[in-house]
Amino acid sequence: MQSDGKAIGFWVTGMQVYGVCIFVANFELAIRFNTHTWLGCLTLLAGVVAYFFFYSILSFVFKGQIDHLFVPSFQISLVWVAIFFCIAQTYAIEKMYKYLYQKFSKIANRKNLMKQQFIEEQKNIELYKLC
Repeated sequence: MQSDGKAIGFWVTGMQVYGVCIFVANFELAIRFNTHTWLGCLTLLAGVVAYFFFYSILSFVFKGQIDHLFVPSFQISLVWVAIFFCIAQTYAIEKMYKYLYQKFSKIANRKNLMKQQFIEEQKNIELYKLC
């Protein structure tokens, strides 16, 4: 409840879930793609900033149930804890997946073998060019 008596529970929760989806999607993109250019980093950052920007604008412009919802929702410490928990959980699950994939996947083993063979072939080609 806000100080004026408005119930904001479902709105805060809904907007928090939407925001966490944006954060996790951008975080997953940042984890999965190793080549980061300034434009890519800017785009990932723009997704997160756009959430805060549009959420604040819409909560101040529209009247009714979401009137001035932005400020109180981010004053609630549980909102920040839940956002951090979701992002940390995503990171932990991603690390476990990569470990299990590298450890037990036949496809990953074949890729590593092919990569090693390619490197050896490149070394042989370089040696042949030197002779």
